[in-house]
Amino acid sequence: MTLEMIEKELRRHPLWEREIPIQMQTGIPYLYLENGALYLRYLLHRRIFRPGRVLIFPDRYELELLLPDRKIVCFRDLRKGPAEEPDRPVCVMDPDYVLEAGKTALVNLYARADRILGFTGPEKELEILVGQYQDQCRETEKILRPDILYGG
Repeated sequence: MTLEMIEKELRRHPLWEREIPIQMQTGIPYLYLENGALYLRYLLHRRIFRPGRVLIFPDRYELELLLPDRKIVCFRDLRKGPAEEPDRPVCVMDPDYVLEAGKTALVNLYARADRILGFTGPEKELEILVGQYQDQCRETEKILRPDILYGG
């Protein structure tokens, strides 16, 4: 199972189809270990493409899966409440930058994630691999810039 396959499966999940608007993007996948279990977390945000610009909105949902089962263990709406103001874009970006920035960094990050997803060795080695993945996540965030991924 690859990360790309997990994401395709996730987008067909009834929860996703029922609760998550079409324009939501998954952002950078974040793998972490807790009590010996491997988890995958996404912070979902919206991107709207307009001629000559892309509107980036703040994170709207948090979604976590327990691996390897791919069971959703957390789904949270990050809005403060129903009376909250409608989402406003946190930034406007050039579409070429949004589509091209960090393509290689993301390909490399997904490849590292796939190695973790297929890993069958000792837990200590898995901890090291996950730590390396998290370091690469931080580097990928710097390349892609937080305003693109998280509206920061």
